[in-house]
Amino acid sequence: MKAAFSLIELLVVIAIAGVLAAVTLPAFNSIIQGSNVTAAGQMLASEIETGRQLAAVRNKTVEVRLMAKNGETAYSAVQLWWPSAIAQPATPASKPLALPQSIEVVSSMSPWVATLDTDTMTTGPYGNYSVFRIRASGAVEPEMTSGTKADLYMTVARGGKNAPDNFATIQINPDTARTLLYRP
Repeated sequence: MKAAFSLIELLVVIAIAGVLAAVTLPAFNSIIQGSNVTAAGQMLASEIETGRQLAAVRNKTVEVRLMAKNGETAYSAVQLWWPSAIAQPATPASKPLALPQSIEVVSSMSPWVATLDTDTMTTGPYGNYSVFRIRASGAVEPEMTSGTKADLYMTVARGGKNAPDNFATIQINPDTARTLLYRP
């Protein structure tokens, strides 16, 4: 005689599996979101460090552009540029790097970003951008007009939240353009 499961036993096992899946799914989404925020912070800090190194090696100023997709206002990509010179347009120094899905620079937690020069790109998938420059000496432009050197930072988090639970902050040294990544 072979032992088998009854229909009731199978339904109980399926119900328990469903409850476990429902309980773990939000935690899994939180882990993925945290991973995306960390990746965005590291990507942004790395691109700024690359700009610092390019400026020093080439003895030229490098622009770091925080870019928004066409029709959007939130910055969700970063790209390095060689600034325009007399009779020469600005040229890209790197490819645009898009932050992970739904992660953006949070303007309410990045007051320095609001003080940056803004402009509009005429081609490509990105529209508005804000720019700061890294000189060959490592100095960051524009300089802070108020506050302290510690106020030179930007925060990335999931878009659409004013005070996110999960964020990463990139602090930029205004004298050397070195970055520090803070992750709560």
